[in-house]
Amino acid sequence: MGIRVLLADDHAVVRHGLRALLEKEGYLVVAEAADGQEAVRLAAQVHPDIAILDISMPVLNGLDGARELRKSIPNLKTILLTRHDEPQYVTEALRAGVKGYVLKSQAATELVQAAPTVAETRFLLELAHQNPFIAGVVGWVDFESADAVETIAKLAEDPQLLGLRPMIQDIPDPDWMLDTGLAPAFEAMLDHGLVFDALVLPRHLAPLLELTARYPDLAMVLDHGAKPPLASGDLDAWKQGVTALARDTPMVCKLSGLVTEANSFAPEKLSPAVDHLLECFGPKRMMWGSDWPVCELACSYDEWRGTTDSLLAKLTFTEREHILSGTARATYGI
Repeated sequence: MGIRVLLADDHAVVRHGLRALLEKEGYLVVAEAADGQEAVRLAAQVHPDIAILDISMPVLNGLDGARELRKSIPNLKTILLTRHDEPQYVTEALRAGVKGYVLKSQAATELVQAAPTVAETRFLLELAHQNPFIAGVVGWVDFESADAVETIAKLAEDPQLLGLRPMIQDIPDPDWMLDTGLAPAFEAMLDHGLVFDALVLPRHLAPLLELTARYPDLAMVLDHGAKPPLASGDLDAWKQGVTALARDTPMVCKLSGLVTEANSFAPEKLSPAVDHLLECFGPKRMMWGSDWPVCELACSYDEWRGTTDSLLAKLTFTEREHILSGTARATYGI
């Protein structure tokens, strides 16, 4: 069965065109709505995997519709389709929990790539071949799919594929990664020398530790430092989980995604987490990431980069180079 999609646009001709485009790519359009309110109602009935919403609709616009869907169906992936390319619209979409933001002028080439799909991974690999400054791609594969092993093998034929990152943070079951049905996918990653990027929350740290014991030879990256709850300041459980991972596994940690957890780029707000990560992993097992454009919810790319310099100021030049470049090169083989 294909990925189930709900379409919402107040123009029937647009919905018709989108349906034709998506069904050609193997998606299953399960419902259509002419406004945001109808989309929210239909989503509760048909349980789609993805909702594609026009940002400008009567009764309830796409942004407000995305907010309502996020509250009522937290695991639903929402994509906004719009004519607006101004940064403020993108920022508002991110705040609403939108997973993709596609301009109508580019829908024919980009809509299929906006959700976590194998098509998106192939698209990113094409970009890597077209742009020498892209050193490689960490992509997505449906680990639960019956053809996961074959898909991983096919994608891994491209040397630009460096790793895979399932969206674990969006999966309700914290033990999902331990499902024995996923073993073939993890073993395929080992067979092809791919890195596993663990996009997890603090509640996933214990299962992740168990996963590393099952696959001790699988290179793993802890994305965003497991998203410490900096806004609340209650870091005790997070610290315990991170300490165990750093102590008992060779995992490396990505220094990124913290500004949105703190809703601030002030160094003093981030240092409790950064200092603990440095103490646990050390510079040789940490790598910097921008988390752009998501970081725009709290600060600009340049502001996060400047904050990074402040947070790492006490380190030596060599230690900073490990975090800013060396660890990533060593981990991904680039």
